Amino acid sequence: MTSITLKYNSVNNVSKYILHCALNGTPINVTLVNLYSLSIAKKNVNYSKILLESNLNLIDGKSIVKLMRFRLGTAHSNVTQVRGIDLLRNTLKLSTKYNLRHLFLGTSVEIHKKLKNALVDFEMGSKELEFLDPGLVFQESLLSRDLLRVISDLKVDVVWVGLGTPTQDFVSRQLAIELGTVAIGIGAAFEMLAGTKREASSLLRGLGLEWFFRLIQEPRRLWKRYLVHSPKALNMINLDTLKIEKLVCNE
Repeated sequence: MTSITLKYNSVNNVSKYILHCALNGTPINVTLVNLYSLSIAKKNVNYSKILLESNLNLIDGKSIVKLMRFRLGTAHSNVTQVRGIDLLRNTLKLSTKYNLRHLFLGTSVEIHKKLKNALVDFEMGSKELEFLDPGLVFQESLLSRDLLRVISDLKVDVVWVGLGTPTQDFVSRQLAIELGTVAIGIGAAFEMLAGTKREASSLLRGLGLEWFFRLIQEPRRLWKRYLVHSPKALNMINLDTLKIEKLVCNE
């Protein structure tokens, strides 16, 4: 497999980069990459292509950061993780000074109601926010033409896609290419911001045990991800498979 490029920078700088693209009408798709993502890419050619062609792959896995530092030494000592929930919070916070429109695509109507309440803290008006539950309107992990038209008519600048890996990454790429928008696959961040899923403590996150916290919260759904699939990607943490670069953020 050709090398997948992963980029890193502080959450604040990544947020600024995303908003810079949105303000300038630069379409990009953003993928948050962890061991589970890499394990899918290892066996799924189509998903591997998504990671190879993505405009911006960010390191969302603490294990990737730790393994990079351990195996590759001081050259990658500054590699940092960008958690989805941190990226979402920070980007929304910085976005308040602009008139950008954000779409939350995915989860459910119930989650959207709680998200609206949570977003009051970000001082964002109703004209800046849109919510859409696509249900099961997919064609091979892509949005239907009808749903694409609906999203296009909303005229949003940033689309946060919470449809789970790998679907959200196929959709984000589709939105960037076909609608020319900024689209970010954000995973469970919707539920965390809405307060329907608990976050691991800073201590557990610092120890690289956020995956374990999530596993004990949802063992039936996540045990295969963390105990079967993710370990299969450990041998991909090398310079033959991954190319690590610092994201250049032009403000």
